[in-house]
Amino acid sequence: MKNFFSVIIFTQLLTSCAEYIECGDEDVTNLVAEIALDILNDHNNELVLSGACIQPTYGLLMLAGIDCRDIFEDFFSSLSSPSVNVKGIRTLSKSDNGKNFCAAQIDFTYQNKNLNPEITNFFTQKLPDNKTVRDNMIKQFHALEISFNDTYSTSAEFDVQLTDKGDEFYVSLTLNEIPEP
Repeated sequence: MKNFFSVIIFTQLLTSCAEYIECGDEDVTNLVAEIALDILNDHNNELVLSGACIQPTYGLLMLAGIDCRDIFEDFFSSLSSPSVNVKGIRTLSKSDNGKNFCAAQIDFTYQNKNLNPEITNFFTQKLPDNKTVRDNMIKQFHALEISFNDTYSTSAEFDVQLTDKGDEFYVSLTLNEIPEP
């Protein structure tokens, strides 16, 4: 009878254990980096668009028949993204259903780059037939002296869980602060 009781406990322990994917798994950290970059780019694009598509820029582009948001989305999507490094990864807790709750530091590193040459090139290509608008846009952007010159860090929390099949996983990420270059 004693052996049977041990088998029941062992079987119950085996059936109640959930499978986990570790917070520091390379595939997990790669996905965390990808999601973090998407969050950063979406945030920064919205900041720039809301600041750039105001008068006189908006009016100038409207006169040329150009949608302000479209041209700036094209411009910022043409820029190289920062490299992303996920480090200091730690497991905060584990749930009974196989979900790991994790934390990490995320560093976004931009190349030392002055964007004035790229600004000139972009608007020259996008507005080849409209010299007045092109020259004004180049002048306005050069005056902003946009450059990315550093590493920006933030902390993040994420959770990771295997799918029911166990061959894929989900990650949900929250940046505690979105760095602005």
